[in-house]
Order: sequence, then C-alpha cells, then structure tokens
Amino acid sequence: MKCKAAEEEQKCGNLEEKKNVHYTFDFAQSVLVPGHVRQEGALYYKLPFKVNWFGILNDGKPAMYNYIFSEAQAMSVDNENSHSSSSVVSMFDHFLTMYGESEKKCFINCDNCGGQNKNQTFSSSNPGHVIVKKFATSEELNVRLLKRGKCVTPGNLPVRVEAAGLSPARQWYLYRNIREFLPLKFKDVTAPLPEISEKTQEETFLR
Repeated sequence: MKCKAAEEEQKCGNLEEKKNVHYTFDFAQSVLVPGHVRQEGALYYKLPFKVNWFGILNDGKPAMYNYIFSEAQAMSVDNENSHSSSSVVSMFDHFLTMYGESEKKCFINCDNCGGQNKNQTFSSSNPGHVIVKKFATSEELNVRLLKRGKCVTPGNLPVRVEAAGLSPARQWYLYRNIREFLPLKFKDVTAPLPEISEKTQEETFLR
C-alpha cells in the first residue's frame, strides 16, 4: 500500500503543470518469424515473416511502451516504409494521446544518437513550421516547411491510412518457403494458403 505522504505527493503532482517532459524513441531490430539465435541451415537464405518493434520511453517513468506490428500491418505493401516518418509520427501521436503527461512542451531524443538530436522544435499551434537553432545558445529562427500557398489548419488530422497488407507474391513466398519451418499451430496464422491462386498472381505480375 502507498503511504499517505506518497499519495498526497502524487495528487499534487497530477495537479501541477508538467514541465520538461523528455521522451526517447527508436526502432529496435526487426524480429524474424520463425527465428533462432543461431539461424543456420536452409532458413538462413530465406526471407522469414518480419515483425517491427518501435519503443517509446518517458524518461521520468520506469516503463517503456512498445508498438509491435507485423509486415502485414505496415502502411505500405510488403512492409515498405514501415520505418517512415508517417509511421513514427502516427505511433508517437497515439502515445501522447493515450499515455502523455498533458504537457504543453516536451523534449524528444531519437535514434539513440546524440549527433542526430538537432536544435529544433515544433508546435501544434503553428503546424508546417519548425523553430531551429544553429547552436543551443543561438537565436531561434522560424522556418516554413510548406510550399508557397499551402497551409495547415491546427487540429485537422491527416486522412487515415489503413494497413496495405501483403502482396500476392509475398503471400505465396511465405506459404511456399516459410510455412514448413513454423510450428503447426502457427502455420495458418503466419503463412496461410493465399486466397488468390498462384497462377493468377503470376499472370498479374507479368502484365
């Protein structure tokens, strides 16, 4: 049980405006299914089913939030652009909405590389613009990113993009080459028999 002092501290902390909230995020190495520590043999030369892993950490909390999605759930066909800016912004926006501190300002580090953490900020109140500095102590400069004549209305979200799924060619590859390496109970989950015939897929590819 929490002591009374800890409960009061938490209560006061929730009422106080959050300041200097710091987030760190990055993609982990993709997980291959099936996968083994020492992946030798026939599977070594094949392209198993890929699972993407994106983690976000609020450095003020002892917890990390992970977004795990397969190549069939990526924004583009066959996992293309799975690490794109659109994917990152979508997951980070969901994180701030669901698990954010309701802060007005936050600091972000990504790629786990200090050299890539530039002196730049952005704000939802002025979309399409970024505030930059040459050095941390330099004067701020507001840079417009949009083309001339274009504007973004605050609060308007982009059109929802649904998962593109797997192409027929990729589905048949998984079924012909990866299915045999999967445990029986996962064969129809990871590499099921495609609904489109293999002959139709080949004819479509050759057009």
